[in-house]
Amino acid sequence: MAFMDGIAHTWSLGDRYYKLADKYYKDPTLWWVIAWFNRAPTEAHLQIGDVIVIPTPLNDFLDWVGL
Repeated sequence: MAFMDGIAHTWSLGDRYYKLADKYYKDPTLWWVIAWFNRAPTEAHLQIGDVIVIPTPLNDFLDWVGL
């Protein structure tokens, strides 16, 4: 998915996918986009200090996965 840009985010205490989706996409139900893109299906797969990528623009990602 090199055609997409992304925002690097360092995982920190209190982070949740739904909170990041709300912050970056204004829709907490899109938490799965971040999880899927980072191949970490749940927050338990991440540790404080891990760097994840928030895929942007969102529409490019959704188009790529066929939604």
